[in-house]
Amino acid sequence: MLVKLIDTNDVNRFKGLLEFIDAAIDSNMRHYASEIIELVEMGREEELKGAMVRAQEACQVMGIPLENHFKKVYRDTERSVVCDYKLSPLAFGLICINASPANKNIAHIQVEMVKKLLGE
Repeated sequence: MLVKLIDTNDVNRFKGLLEFIDAAIDSNMRHYASEIIELVEMGREEELKGAMVRAQEACQVMGIPLENHFKKVYRDTERSVVCDYKLSPLAFGLICINASPANKNIAHIQVEMVKKLLGE
């Protein structure tokens, strides 16, 4: 027995609204994950991936929708097309917080974020 969950007319009726919501969410994603690698001179992509997984876990635990803060994209570079992620400011900050402080630049960002939080 098949159950009709969504009427195609409903999808078509709200398509413009859904596209507007997607555009609004995308406009808040102002950073790329690859920027973090360049910004802090992170040596390996694995470091970034681990920090991103922990940042996503933090969002999930707090009930924050991942699709509003992390979006997989493909970017054209001089040599090839690469996978990257567009990030909201929240995602960008969470990745920096969850990265390894063994990287001096990451440690600096983490300390500065806490100082700012404490009003120092």
